[in-house]
Amino acid sequence: LFHIYLPLSAAHEEPPEQQAFDIPVMQANGEKVLVVDDEPNLSLATAEALKDIGFVVMTAANGQLAVEICDSMKPDLVILDVVMPVMNGPEAARIIKQRYPDISMIFASGYDRGQLDSETKGLESIPLLSKPFSILTLYQTITQQLENR
Repeated sequence: LFHIYLPLSAAHEEPPEQQAFDIPVMQANGEKVLVVDDEPNLSLATAEALKDIGFVVMTAANGQLAVEICDSMKPDLVILDVVMPVMNGPEAARIIKQRYPDISMIFASGYDRGQLDSETKGLESIPLLSKPFSILTLYQTITQQLENR
């Protein structure tokens, strides 16, 4: 035989307050963003999320294609994977920066910036997002880069 003791509860007690979450509104104004990544699933997922926010999004699988798209479409911002075949992100960034200094850029990589120092030398002003990143973090970084143009 055993006893179970439960705490007393007064009928008039108020339930604990609901915690309010400050969810920022993510809304773009049709800015053109080029997503450059050799991983098609990541590129597609990022592009779809940015389209849902209101960006006009293009994709490329390597730096060479990114440069070609910049030559023809001139996006407002380019998100570049650092390590890619054909032409990597830093090589593409140098060409884009030289031709179009008003295009903002963001690097994205699964590597730490310290591991990429030799490749990104001279491009330290371009922010680096570590993969995986949240869409909120990406949106905030894009917004900051576009405001700083």
